[in-house]
Amino acid sequence: MKKLMLSILSLAAVLAWAGCSKIDDYREFAAGRMHKYAGKVDSLKLFPGNGRVVLSWLLIADPNVNKVTIKFNGTDSVTVPVTRSQHQDSITYEFSPLPEATHNYTVITTNTFGERSVPVYVSGKSYGENYTKALLNRPLEDAWLAENGNATLKWGAREETCLGVKISWTKNNGSKAERYLAEATPEIVLEDYKPGTPFTYRTLFKPEPLAVDTFYAAPVSMLLKREVVTHKYLKNFRRPFAIGEWDGERWGTPAYWNVTASAKTRGGLYGGFDNLGGAATFGFEKWEGETAINNGKASQTVTLPAGTYEVVLNLGEGEWYLGTRGNDVRYLAAATGNALPDYNAMGNALVYKNFSGLTRSGIRFTVDGTSPVTIGFVMNWVSWEAQFFRAQEIILNHIPK
Repeated sequence: MKKLMLSILSLAAVLAWAGCSKIDDYREFAAGRMHKYAGKVDSLKLFPGNGRVVLSWLLIADPNVNKVTIKFNGTDSVTVPVTRSQHQDSITYEFSPLPEATHNYTVITTNTFGERSVPVYVSGKSYGENYTKALLNRPLEDAWLAENGNATLKWGAREETCLGVKISWTKNNGSKAERYLAEATPEIVLEDYKPGTPFTYRTLFKPEPLAVDTFYAAPVSMLLKREVVTHKYLKNFRRPFAIGEWDGERWGTPAYWNVTASAKTRGGLYGGFDNLGGAATFGFEKWEGETAINNGKASQTVTLPAGTYEVVLNLGEGEWYLGTRGNDVRYLAAATGNALPDYNAMGNALVYKNFSGLTRSGIRFTVDGTSPVTIGFVMNWVSWEAQFFRAQEIILNHIPK
């Protein structure tokens, strides 16, 4: 019976100690006496930063706590005095400057009775030059100036720690403007962009969700990859194409385009405009056994200032009435002067490309001084098989240097 009573008393003592520990009223038996602890800090957090860390905690359990001791580097410590209020106290303490490394801290409270709390531990990193040097800007996939005078920047996937991108540019009146691209947004428009001027961007990062500082990748300054100048030089370059002459139903000759007689195989009068399904496309066609298009051409001559240019043929995005068929020669070409070379003398062109089988094709060329340049198409469709192409648009870009 005595052993049973001792066991019950021992169990009661253990349960009483466990219950008190939940409210930071710890008691331990040492040399036959009890020891009472001060209430420990609650919700201890470490916020990493640039050459610093910030510790934050709450004082809840013990209203008599009057100082907090923080130990670090094994033997160093700092004491933070506490002035209690009637409300829950939230306290922060910053360690700065710090080397770029992981840091460990032990936090202990002391109350007005000289009693100390059990320690609470926290660790975390401070960041600095090495981290910043390793940051890479969000990839920029494309940047172009549209016909409306606004620039569009298209971005690749962002890293998880990327907050966004800051972009600055020059407006047409010479003033500076700035925009912020948030998180995963894929595109941003820069209004009233001055042609030929660079834009600057840099990416913002937060290495951890609790970080108190924002880090920046090195700024990048660059020109737009292209400036759309189609509307400045070409005419009638996009669906619905305007008609010069036509049969009143499907076939015609596009306005402002010079179409050679050998390319006018629709009724012997028309070529270059195809209104299939009311689509009003720029196009040519020759079906099995029909009249061949021998060295047929369609072009416009424009005067371009010195610079590098790109001509892009867009044959659509899968629309049933657009596209191309057949393997006979069909060149997208540009040449100095007022005419395109013949199909068998394309070496005299500035540049040319056979776009058979392609839905989008481009050529690039450079002119050294202001001069006339002829842009367009050269076809030689003489095989039995069916041949055609119908286009959505023809685009002329200026490529800044």
